[in-house]
Amino acid sequence: MILSETSDPGSAWISVDVPGDLARRVLEGFDEAARGGSDPALRTHVDNLLHALVEQARPRAHGVQGIARLNTDQWRVERVLAHLAAESRDESVPLGVAITRAGWTRRLVRADGAIVRAEDRVTFVGDVPADDAAQLALLDWVADVGEDVVHTDDLAADAPRVAAEAPGVRSVMGITLPERQVLVWVRSPGPDGTASPWTELQVESAAALRGHLMESLYVRGRRELRATGELQRSLLPADLPEVDGWSIEARYEIAGTGLVGGDWYDALRLPSGRVALVVGDVTGHGVQAAATMGQLRTALRAGLVTGGSAHEAVETLRETARWTLPREVATLCVVLVDPATGDAELVSLGHPPVLVVNPDGTTTWGPRASRPPLGVARTVPGATRLHVPEGGALVLYSDGLIERRGESIRLGLARLARAFASGPDSDLDSVVRRARDARSADDATLLVARRGSR
Repeated sequence: MILSETSDPGSAWISVDVPGDLARRVLEGFDEAARGGSDPALRTHVDNLLHALVEQARPRAHGVQGIARLNTDQWRVERVLAHLAAESRDESVPLGVAITRAGWTRRLVRADGAIVRAEDRVTFVGDVPADDAAQLALLDWVADVGEDVVHTDDLAADAPRVAAEAPGVRSVMGITLPERQVLVWVRSPGPDGTASPWTELQVESAAALRGHLMESLYVRGRRELRATGELQRSLLPADLPEVDGWSIEARYEIAGTGLVGGDWYDALRLPSGRVALVVGDVTGHGVQAAATMGQLRTALRAGLVTGGSAHEAVETLRETARWTLPREVATLCVVLVDPATGDAELVSLGHPPVLVVNPDGTTTWGPRASRPPLGVARTVPGATRLHVPEGGALVLYSDGLIERRGESIRLGLARLARAFASGPDSDLDSVVRRARDARSADDATLLVARRGSR
């Protein structure tokens, strides 16, 4: 009930359903009337009315306080989200570092700690499990659930195996990002073994942060993609050598996902008169893979120019990579061809076999690699001999050209051979279209040396 004044002279001084801020004025009016000798019954009526007013106003006051508290929490969340959005745009540091260094991530949902897996690194802040295995278990659990926002107030009940890996964690909330990137918040149990449940506002706040991080990752990804593409283009040969009696062509395509990988190709004339043909594939994507590719390509070129054989050049590269790139892995195929005879020697580390296309369109596969990739192999095999007939072609490629998810590699090899059914002069763009899965998550390289085309 809300007090109001009335303009009807025959009515009481007050009526119901008008603003409560008139209560003070009503009381003052009745006090004045009482001092003027009004009926004591009127004063009793006022006392009863004001008592009812106070009782009715009390729950309304609590409601106003609750609304004010909610508005305060929302204002705080918006302020924290603004800070996190700005921090996530700082491309001078990894995303995980950007959003954890100032503590805003924990404050957003009042968590004890947070773990971020983004851009191939894990960053954490606050009270989180110190054990790497426990952090990985929490990150993988959120990623495996697969929902945009995942939360539980009782990890032991909802994911007992994960809880066993991270015994100091009671409740978990996380957001999922592309490529199994994850942000996880944790709360430790209190003295009674429980932790505060995640509120609706906190879950909504996590979802809002996910939107900011998705946008940030997109911006960062576009920047890295441009940088990687420019780096890779600068490292691949601008022109392929002209060799009497031969023609050399190459094709390179980035992954269907838009990511640039570590594929490279090379062709160069050597002091010996032979021609070196190379295709390699560094594990991974992005700037790091492209940079590694550039270092390997340069080191191999030096070995090929100064060395006397494919075996010697690859052995020099293996030893160089062992000391300068100890954690990098790459497959590699090196062929040295004598342009006059078509005879060649081949060394391969973990790379798919070369293909010789005969003048009539029939094909012959080179030997499979007998050693694992560079970075894993402890020795380099001896060179294998092969021959490119007059009118034939030698085909080198990366696995991104032939591999398809859930399919035997033999089917991919057969598909590549069929793509050259019309003979060595088959159009390379057509070969790539026929052999490759356009949705492949790997980049693809094709290098073809045709004999008798000049």
